[in-house]
Amino acid sequence: MLGVIVNVLAIAVGGTLGVLFKKVLSERITQAMMMTLGLATFVIGLQGALKVEKHLLFVISLALGTAIGTIIDIDKYVNMFGDFLKKIFMSKSKNESNEKFAEAFANASILFAVGAMAVLGSINAGLKHDYNILFLKSTLDFVAAVMYASIFGIGVAFSSITILLFEGGIALFSSLLSSLAENDAMMNEFSAVGNLLVMVIGLNLIGATKVKLANMLPSIVVVVILYRLVYV
Repeated sequence: MLGVIVNVLAIAVGGTLGVLFKKVLSERITQAMMMTLGLATFVIGLQGALKVEKHLLFVISLALGTAIGTIIDIDKYVNMFGDFLKKIFMSKSKNESNEKFAEAFANASILFAVGAMAVLGSINAGLKHDYNILFLKSTLDFVAAVMYASIFGIGVAFSSITILLFEGGIALFSSLLSSLAENDAMMNEFSAVGNLLVMVIGLNLIGATKVKLANMLPSIVVVVILYRLVYV
């Protein structure tokens, strides 16, 4: 669990430092940074999404996963959880609205959780006590958390709770999930779907879309299930 703990601390500390850094930024600079960060996030997601090979599987997984997420309305529950965290850990005097806190929490949780590094790193940590991937991810996440929190607030730091549950759960049950990491083709499709969600974060940041991103989350589970049913 060492790698998971380091990753969690990197996000929490980075997010906190980002909030402190935010106080020295003018609104004009913050807006410019938001646009730049949104475009950079979109490009990073695009690079990963373009690696898709099973195009029909990709489309069906996204469509079916989003339909499931919309029916359940995962976005509503993620926002409720974000509001719950804010009420517990933050005083009412804070200027940051519940909506903004929840949005930052949800977007950062998805950004830091979806992707091959989170899955492979956690499985390696659980099975082999090999923390190299998670240590590298922690470095990247620390920088990203500082940047995102400087724009969107302390909700980014609280996404470390999601990472603890997600990566910690994978590490604990790594023996059961090892087949996922060993199947490079499946991981490629999983990563492609996850990176499309990252693209959506970028589009939302620059104001091009207002997609309820959390409702798309089932897609990353659906793609794995469908791949195993059709190709394994």
